[in-house]
Amino acid sequence: PPPAELARVRPKFVEKVSTQMINQLLDDILLDGIVSEMEKESITEENNVRSDKARRLIDSVKKKGERASRKLIEHIQSRDPELSAELGLSCGQPAPPGELRGAEPQTDQHPSIDAFWQEKQNDKNVYPGTKKAISNRVALVITNITFTNERLNRKGAKKDEENMVMLLKGLWFEVVKYRNLT
Repeated sequence: PPPAELARVRPKFVEKVSTQMINQLLDDILLDGIVSEMEKESITEENNVRSDKARRLIDSVKKKGERASRKLIEHIQSRDPELSAELGLSCGQPAPPGELRGAEPQTDQHPSIDAFWQEKQNDKNVYPGTKKAISNRVALVITNITFTNERLNRKGAKKDEENMVMLLKGLWFEVVKYRNLT
């Protein structure tokens, strides 16, 4: 059954899946009604480490039963056939790209992002990066709030940290946070 198949592939999925893929899968299962907006936000915001998000995604869907698990497997097969093959997923045939609701290629969903990307790729003054490289970026945020000299304590630092994390996530960074390392 699909929940058992998700349990079987969980360790390798956690190891191999990218943050961008996790976000796409969350969007897919939100559109399918498998998770609510609150559940999606809980998975993305409460887990700063990519592997924790991946574990939480699999575990949340597994708990929802066979239909939900089958849909997630179909989305993995549709979005990343290579990952699906590496995981050995076999829950039916992979759906052709774009056949699943919410599984349209990135170009159909965000033409302005793709146009911007293409423009930057062709600009000789811009360092050429790949989409894969961008999806694997990690940002370390260290926020020192309290100090031995209390006059130096930063009362608004938590809000600064929240805004910085939101900005970095919007730029496709996986964010790792530490506090008070002084």
